[in-house]
Amino acid sequence: GITATWLKEAGNHRFREKKYEEAERLYSKAIWEDPSQHVFFVNRANARFRLGNYTGSLDDAKEAIRLCRTFGKGHYRLGEACMKLGYYKVAAEAYMKGAVCPDNEDCREAWREKARIATRKAEKAAHEERKEEVYRRRQSRPFEETDDDGKPAIQDFVTFKPPDSDYYDEEEDKHPGREQQQTLGIPEKQRKIDPIESQHQFVEKSLEAHRKMTALQNVMGQMMEANGENELDQDDENPKYRGTHRSFFSRALEKLRKHETGG
Repeated sequence: GITATWLKEAGNHRFREKKYEEAERLYSKAIWEDPSQHVFFVNRANARFRLGNYTGSLDDAKEAIRLCRTFGKGHYRLGEACMKLGYYKVAAEAYMKGAVCPDNEDCREAWREKARIATRKAEKAAHEERKEEVYRRRQSRPFEETDDDGKPAIQDFVTFKPPDSDYYDEEEDKHPGREQQQTLGIPEKQRKIDPIESQHQFVEKSLEAHRKMTALQNVMGQMMEANGENELDQDDENPKYRGTHRSFFSRALEKLRKHETGG
């Protein structure tokens, strides 16, 4: 009769012909006949991967590893599925485990390189997630100068540096800072704007404007509290402010300037 091994070999034949659906069906029948063979699950994981069923491929790879933890191809198939699903950190670990298995000496260097690529992708994803988190915090607290821990709220975004990798070095080379561009002798009009530096400057200006507006409001409140409506009546008595609808605001602004300059 038809055995599980025969079904597996028939599936391999269909796979080589790129008939992945038929191959998957034959591998499934082989698994039904003998679910203890880790090779059957790895083969079906490969067929499902070619069909774009990455979740099914991941499940088969995990089952193959459960049945035989030292089978390198099981870890490799897990890494391939995780890469497609965006689980880069898990993929890197799977590739490295597959590389140290004794049955895949000829694939070790290639799998280690895949692990390095997955690690860089994981670092990049973590960096982007961190930026989004800080951005959400800044959107919900746009004018707070400090976080809960007392540090500048914008500091996490501006000074946070991603882990060392070729990807980030390349990005930094594309956008050198202003000082670096000046050192290189690049004319002012031709200098590129560093996005992080520009955002830092924008936030600093916004915080400074908010500080000044708050100080001005305090001065105006003190003037009103000290003199009441008489403070407003001075507008008509002083020729300098007469007929100006912003005279009270102007006098408050003058007081603030004198206070800041020590005059």
